[in-house]
This record gives sequence, structure tokens and C-alpha cells, in this order.
Amino acid sequence: MAETYESTGIVLDCREFRESSQLLTLLTPHLGRVDLVARGSRRAKGSPPDRFSLIHAVWTRSKEGGLGTLTRWELEEEFAPVRQVLVAYVLGSVWAEVAIAFTQSNNDETSTYALTKDFLSILASAPPHDLPVWGILNLMWRVLQVHGFLPSFEKCARCGSRRGASFFSWASMAPLCDSCCHPYELAYPLDSFLVRRLMRAPLLSRVDTFVARNFLCFYREYAQRICEKKLISFNMLFEVLGN
Repeated sequence: MAETYESTGIVLDCREFRESSQLLTLLTPHLGRVDLVARGSRRAKGSPPDRFSLIHAVWTRSKEGGLGTLTRWELEEEFAPVRQVLVAYVLGSVWAEVAIAFTQSNNDETSTYALTKDFLSILASAPPHDLPVWGILNLMWRVLQVHGFLPSFEKCARCGSRRGASFFSWASMAPLCDSCCHPYELAYPLDSFLVRRLMRAPLLSRVDTFVARNFLCFYREYAQRICEKKLISFNMLFEVLGN
């Protein structure tokens, strides 16, 4: 038997589903990730909610879970610039793909929900030529942290040295110092400047393009290995950033 649910939620994904329906993925604070079919929910003057908008939604879904049906919704906040500026849209798509990969249904996702709202606010407020900014990289880092996957780069995972990590080993998924990283070990070189700045730089200050690419290359590989799936939105992001 179907039950009725109600919550605010951020539309992370929105795509065509059959003839007159759309498939939505909402991120809600207390019910986690919710997959819905939007049919029969169109407002008199509009259509189902746009991607990257904050809505108050009502839906039905069976007790066993699965795909729900959106029955009513109201717009609470719209991050329109994220859909209008290419680099902002692609960055939003990367965030959405990561958030969908790391969140679960029927799970409290208050922290990820709050970070997502902050992320979209920064994307919507920063001028296009200033993207990416430090705040974007900072929040991408923190979304891993709230799910328990952010390693400490202050010391080597093998010898415990606090001189700082110079490499990240993909075999052990841990940071290593120069001495502990073997010559033939599959590892990513870490930029100590980048690691320090991630948590300290002003959120809207501009990031050097080379530093941003360095971070995004590491982030993509690290996140893909954790969630065990390809994050394809990064391909378009690197094209947009000219990599």
C-alpha cells in the first residue's frame, strides 16, 4: 500500500521518462535521496520542477521503497544562474552526480543537503569568469568528509611522520611521505599548497586554473574508487575548463 511523504528537497536530476513524465531525483534532509516520477503534477502555467531548484514536495511511495510519484510541489528557491551559465551548470552536474553516488534513500542526509544548498548558492552568485572559486572546491572536499571519507594529509599513513604527505597511494588509499612512497607505487602527487588552501581560503576567491584541475583530477579518481562507479560529468567539466 502506498504511503504519502512530504519534504523540502533539491532537484539534483531531471530527465524525460516516457511520453509525458519526467524522472526526478530529490535530495531531502531527513529522507535522503528520493527518486520520483513527475506525472499529473504539472502546475497550470508550468511544468515539473527544474533541475537545481529547491521545492516543497508531496509524493506517494510504497512501504518497500522504490520509485515514488510526485503529486504536488511548490517552488521555494530557484538557482536559475546555475542552469544559464555553462561552467556553473557543469559544476552543478558534477556535484549532483557525486551527491547521488554517496547518499542513500530513507537516510538522514542533513549535512549533504546543507552543503548542496551552499554549493548551489555559490554557483548562482559567483560571476561566470570567476568559476571555479575556492568555496566550490572546499564544499566538494567537505561532502566527502561528512560521509567519513576525507583522509588526513597532516601525516604519513605508514610511518606517522608529520612532515606532511607528498603522495596519495591508490593501493592503500592513504597519504604517504616521500620516504614511504615506493618508486613503482601507483600514487598521485599531492600539492601541499592546495591542501592548505582548501580549508582556509575565502570562499569566493578565485582559484588558479592549474590548481583547480589538479584538485579535480585527484578528486575524481578518489571519489570513483570510493563509490566504485564512473563519474562521467567530470569529462564535460574538464572540456569546459580547457583540459
